Amino acid sequence: MDITDKRKPIWWDIWNASLKAEGLPPLDPKDRSESQIWRVEARAGKRIMKDRWGITTWEDFDAKFSDVIAEAFEKIHYCDPDPMDTNRARWPNHEIWDMAKVDADTDLSEMRSHLDVDKVKAVHKADHIKLRMTRAVGNCTTLAALEGIESDDRQDDMERMGQRLRAERQADPARAANKLSKAKERYRFVG
Repeated sequence: MDITDKRKPIWWDIWNASLKAEGLPPLDPKDRSESQIWRVEARAGKRIMKDRWGITTWEDFDAKFSDVIAEAFEKIHYCDPDPMDTNRARWPNHEIWDMAKVDADTDLSEMRSHLDVDKVKAVHKADHIKLRMTRAVGNCTTLAALEGIESDDRQDDMERMGQRLRAERQADPARAANKLSKAKERYRFVG
């Protein structure tokens, strides 16, 4: 018994408070036959949380938690092994897994965005592009100010800035290619 073995008695209080709220009798940790709890974990590591769903803050986690859990229940299955069939793909889900999936779908449905992960990535990518463009314009404006460009020269200045940037890239193509490769790797999960 996981809870008693690891000495985490707070779980009994949590479960009993939930049961009481539903008008059900409490569990007795000393009566194992009548007080068994099955805990189901739907796990999502860095590859799913950060790379696939773009979760990097607690705010992101709160906003996307139920979508991540729904996807976990769709992609991972706790099966009931069939000793007569060696093909795991044909094994049925374990009854507990199906019950947990229904509960997660029901209890977390109001928190779901129901957005496809590709749509989330597209929005995330658009946000990154907007941020980078804002920074690029800001950097060009600052450079123009440092070089003494007047406001009525801005259009010509932007064209000159583009030519200067092109010349910088062409001056060291290996460095430019390396920077592009690193940027693609850094943002590979955005889209």
